[in-house]
Amino acid sequence: MHVVWPALDLLAESIDEDEEMCRAVGELLLFSVHPDLLMEDLWRGAMNAESLLYKAAWTDTDADKFKAWLARQPVGPGQNLPSGLWSAAASTERAADQATEIRSGIVMPDLDQVRRRPRDNVAAAAARAAKAKSQTAKNPNAKKTSKRKGQQEENGRLGDDDCRHAFVTHSVYTPGVVSYICPCGVLLGFEVLETAGSPVGIVAALAARFPRLLKTVFFDTACQSARNATRRMPWLVRISDTAWASDRFHAVQHKCSPLYDANNYPTRSGMHKTSAAENRHSLNKPVKAHLTYLAQDHLTYLAQDRFIVQMRLIGAINNMLIMNRGCVNRADVRHRPLPAFFHSRLTMHCERLGCWRR
Repeated sequence: MHVVWPALDLLAESIDEDEEMCRAVGELLLFSVHPDLLMEDLWRGAMNAESLLYKAAWTDTDADKFKAWLARQPVGPGQNLPSGLWSAAASTERAADQATEIRSGIVMPDLDQVRRRPRDNVAAAAARAAKAKSQTAKNPNAKKTSKRKGQQEENGRLGDDDCRHAFVTHSVYTPGVVSYICPCGVLLGFEVLETAGSPVGIVAALAARFPRLLKTVFFDTACQSARNATRRMPWLVRISDTAWASDRFHAVQHKCSPLYDANNYPTRSGMHKTSAAENRHSLNKPVKAHLTYLAQDHLTYLAQDRFIVQMRLIGAINNMLIMNRGCVNRADVRHRPLPAFFHSRLTMHCERLGCWRR
């Protein structure tokens, strides 16, 4: 619609006067019917055997299918090592899941994995090449680099990255953590990023945890994530009918296609808090300095295991605050005690030996 509607508006009079123009507009409309099927055919002819096998194996899937596949895989190093976590019998399975979360850096306790995480060899090769180039470059001319990048954007082809936002790539910044949050504000899970702002992990996480992708995904770099998902798994994007959009907080910093502007779709994002994740970050501000030592060069304060444990605990407490707020219909519930809400709403047993609530 962002292509066809402005074209019809500008060419309304020309269509009546020029028969060739009328035919050209008609061909454009015909081409706009099911372009995803055409793209998927082109993808099928260009992809390698691994991608085609992944599509055949994981188009229709569920948690049981993934568990059966996982049981057939050889055990890797470290998977059977003791984790050091202790629990009562009611939470033994959960303790094993937490040990896996600490090793992998991926915490999604209520979303069972349904697919093997897809790999992106193209993005990995590009990242390695960019890193090698940055290490060998000496005193680059910033003006020439900026001018050359501007020319590439102006002469770009369909499908190229047209976003003009300057993404953080400096080595002193930590990769950080991406949070997966429901529109109601409840944290579904989080993942420690390998590279800052990379859409590769976002697409892989959603594909691994959902049989079908979400109908709408609001994300900072939605433009890059949409292109990454379409390049790697157009079949999953098509059957999921997924739409990507930048949240309103970050949209002002991007100058890419209006296709990714949430405000252009009032029926989908109207009266909706698209920046729920950014609002959720405000709850972590009191412990920001406490947790940012994870990705520094010297891991002297928090390594990944302690970081995962503390972030999971902080996320659980914040989730209880939000759910408690919904129960009492009050905006601020931090002055209300959480233990009573926890025992009455969330759990049926206690890990403490001798507790009367057990």
